Amino acid sequence: MDGVLLIVTIAVMGGAIAYIGDKLGTKVGKKKLMIFGLRPKHTSIVVTIFTGILIAAITLGLLASYSQNVRTALFGMETLKAQLSQLHKEVLSKNFELEASREALEAKNTEYSMLSAKITETSAKLVGITAELAQVTAERDKTAAALQAAQQDYNAKLLELSATRGDLAKAKKDIDSLQVTKKDLDVKVAGLNVEKDNLQNTVTGLFNYTHGQAIIARGNEPLASIVIKGGRSKEDIERELNVFLASANQLIAKRKLNLDDKIVLHVNPAEVDQAVTMLIANQEEFIVDIFAAQNTFIGEYITGHIGLTPNRLVYLKGTVIQASIIDLGIGKSSLELQGILRDFLESKLNADALRKGIKINPSSNSVGKISVEELFQVVGKMQKMKGKAEISAIARQDIFTIGPVVVELKVRSLE
Repeated sequence: MDGVLLIVTIAVMGGAIAYIGDKLGTKVGKKKLMIFGLRPKHTSIVVTIFTGILIAAITLGLLASYSQNVRTALFGMETLKAQLSQLHKEVLSKNFELEASREALEAKNTEYSMLSAKITETSAKLVGITAELAQVTAERDKTAAALQAAQQDYNAKLLELSATRGDLAKAKKDIDSLQVTKKDLDVKVAGLNVEKDNLQNTVTGLFNYTHGQAIIARGNEPLASIVIKGGRSKEDIERELNVFLASANQLIAKRKLNLDDKIVLHVNPAEVDQAVTMLIANQEEFIVDIFAAQNTFIGEYITGHIGLTPNRLVYLKGTVIQASIIDLGIGKSSLELQGILRDFLESKLNADALRKGIKINPSSNSVGKISVEELFQVVGKMQKMKGKAEISAIARQDIFTIGPVVVELKVRSLE
């Protein structure tokens, strides 16, 4: 209703101004008035033009004063365009994050399915072992009872003076046989008990993991790493390695361990000595990694083991690490182009770096490092192209085994 009232008001005011302008122009023409030294005819034209300008100005003024949207359209278009551009970038970023989250969810679902199958399989084995244990235990108890009866019979025969020597020998032989059988069954029962306990622990661990008891470290998970130059004195290397172990302990202690002790990471001193010996004997740089020895739950200490990897030059600065011909087609959406770019980074660049032994970043599960802003720029360039194009990844710096793979992405049209 307010919009209709505004339109009616503008129409009435426009008509009134036009009417007044027409009358004023006619009056000026009849009286042969002159403005700014112009002839009466020209003066009348000036009055008519001014009237039209006044109608347009008042119309826009009323619209602007009445509607925020009109003010935005007249005076805030550049700001609006900038906001739309920023929102587009945020949407692209969220799409990347959404895709990464989707892939992580699929990986977790796969892992959960595998663990569930493992629980089912292990539980079935546990049931079988329990049944076998019960059967063997019953057999052992039966043998023990038979042994006891044979022993009593043997003792009775000893008391009988009329018993023949053959009867006594047969009874003694039966007793010896039953004792051997009982001993074998005792060993089998003990082994089955151990196997049952191991299976029960496995089932409990798997159940805890799949039902919310958080694992704070997985087996062979990299916990911390550093590059140390070999071929130096034992004192220098031991000091640097001990500082690294202390910092790794502090880093791990930030996890929710539910432990009161300050020392939460335990590494076998023999492994430390072996690492020091190897570093002293070699002149090159080494990546020193601390890995979790096994799955560790909240409330447990983390046992770590040391790994040494030579830190060698893999890519020189400016090297074209990977290049690929892609088909951009015509009018592909931003999401489709992001998929093409992601496929190049994962199946080409990441795979090549892994083949050459570059370390994976455990937080991102990749070896590369590229800014979101650069990804947006590449997608923007791809949107302006059609048909065949070449995309290449070029090393921004010398890249070593420790990583990361820092690259510059370039795309050029082949059409």
